[in-house]
Amino acid sequence: MSGEPIELDVSLEHRALAAGGRARTHLVVRVGGDVAMAVEAARPRLRLVFVLDTSGSMNGPPLEAVAESVAEMVGLLRDEDEVGLVTFAEEAATVAEVRPLGGGHRVTLQRRARRMRANGATNVEAGLRRAVELLGARETHTRHAVVLLSDGIPNRGAASPEALRALTRSFRPDVGVSCLGYGAHHAEEALAAVADGGAGEYHFVETPGAAADTFARVLGAQGDVVADAIELLLRPADGTEIEGFLGGAPSRVTSAGLRGALPDARAGVSKVRVVPLDVDVAAGPGAQTVGVVRVSYRAAGEAEVRTREVEVEVAREATSALDEPAHHAVLLAHAEEARSQARALADRGAFDGAAASLRQMIARIEAAPGYAANDGSLLSEALEQMVDEAVVLEQRPSMESYRAYKREWMGMDMHAGGAHAGDHAVHGAQAAALK
Repeated sequence: MSGEPIELDVSLEHRALAAGGRARTHLVVRVGGDVAMAVEAARPRLRLVFVLDTSGSMNGPPLEAVAESVAEMVGLLRDEDEVGLVTFAEEAATVAEVRPLGGGHRVTLQRRARRMRANGATNVEAGLRRAVELLGARETHTRHAVVLLSDGIPNRGAASPEALRALTRSFRPDVGVSCLGYGAHHAEEALAAVADGGAGEYHFVETPGAAADTFARVLGAQGDVVADAIELLLRPADGTEIEGFLGGAPSRVTSAGLRGALPDARAGVSKVRVVPLDVDVAAGPGAQTVGVVRVSYRAAGEAEVRTREVEVEVAREATSALDEPAHHAVLLAHAEEARSQARALADRGAFDGAAASLRQMIARIEAAPGYAANDGSLLSEALEQMVDEAVVLEQRPSMESYRAYKREWMGMDMHAGGAHAGDHAVHGAQAAALK
């Protein structure tokens, strides 16, 4: 792949800081996959394993839906894509080795998925580990991926969301993991954590026959990747102090600066990281360097690590001045924090407190410089999503109704305007038609 597969945009919340004092601002880093690169380049061959939950809790309609989903998804892939099948209950089993879909393997996978029976305990960890072993070492110009189909109720091996997130994060950057949830009582927190650690997507599947777009997004989350192994490094200049990513995205402070991994870059999809900065602003007018942003990554399917670096400066003036687009990106990061807080409260049945948390953030956005209601911007769309969520919580729903609504809520991304991030992809030719 020639050229640069990623787009990098770096800005500060303030275009100017008041000279001669200490100031708080935020660094906004946006990394996205270049759409032109995705259209022009050949998609790396997919080497993928479906991991199917055959534990007792999947008995009946959930397992039937899983089999139908596998049949639908293998139909979306190319003959040269390589696919295997793993099932798990208390232990994992290889049902089909990883082979190209052409030559009858597609039909074999569909037939074997329909023969599954449900019984026993649930060991998600065993299923995921078996799938990664089955994939083997990553070859050049090949994407490795796992799709877990489950109700997400593990009771063997790694069982908590935190443990499952750490497990799939350990497979990175060579293997991406996405999840599909089944059954009215599936554990969305666990499945979302699996997908989060694996830099994939999580979706609830109610009716496989009406979920073609969902399946295409999950497979496209791997097929549309133009860069992986992405790491952000912020080296602060003298006089600049940094904190971790706003919103709690994983990061660590090293002698070189603040480091943090980013999800794989997909064509037309951007990921944003916001970093609080405290700056000792020198006296007098002029420009001041606050730090250097360095991004390292691999073009999809390649082994070479590439880097891009940007020096970040801010003007020194008599008074501070906001950069409104960057300020709005910071507000979106705070909105994501408010939603996380609201969800934690609602999970305990504290719906009034959850709604109040959202309403406070809504009021903060409405008072922001440059905000305009219903103007089609990401900020206004995100606010509308938060209003919808607050209204639901203010009605004090039953826990069953809340859990049903939460399945949709958990897929939302404030930096995508309160929609599912995958819905804002500008798909290239390979994403629109995986075949």
